[in-house]
Amino acid sequence: MPIYLEFKKIKFKDPTTVLKIVVVIHYLLTVLGALGSYNPFVYLFYNFVVIFLLIWSIYAKQEEPLKLAIVINMCSIILDALYIVAMADSLGGLKSSLSAAASLIHLIFRPFSILLLMKKDEKLNTPKPDTENPETGTQTLEDYDFPTFQKNRLVIT
Repeated sequence: MPIYLEFKKIKFKDPTTVLKIVVVIHYLLTVLGALGSYNPFVYLFYNFVVIFLLIWSIYAKQEEPLKLAIVINMCSIILDALYIVAMADSLGGLKSSLSAAASLIHLIFRPFSILLLMKKDEKLNTPKPDTENPETGTQTLEDYDFPTFQKNRLVIT
């Protein structure tokens, strides 16, 4: 069985675990990408905006930070590709090569993280079934168990 199918079977107790893993991977790849003089300050800025929004979405009760992180992460694909192409002539040393390699790996990781975040956004925003009537917000009579009488005995079901 392919390994990606094995990863799909993993279930975490905390629903934000996938978000935390994505934050750590983005952070590590951003720091490695910024080691050399290969990437400008703007690279750090938009990557840390994505990381900030992901951390905010872990602890927020709203869905907007995660949606905004997804949109900025999509825009970051274009920006990463532009920076990798534009700064290709400045590769000179080991630090610049490591920075370029980390930026390329980060560019490859971004579509996967977007898919994970979109799937997580769907799971976090699906309404949970409850016993309340969706129209009125109250319980209906069918939700209650009423006692019945059988042969002069009270039976509670």
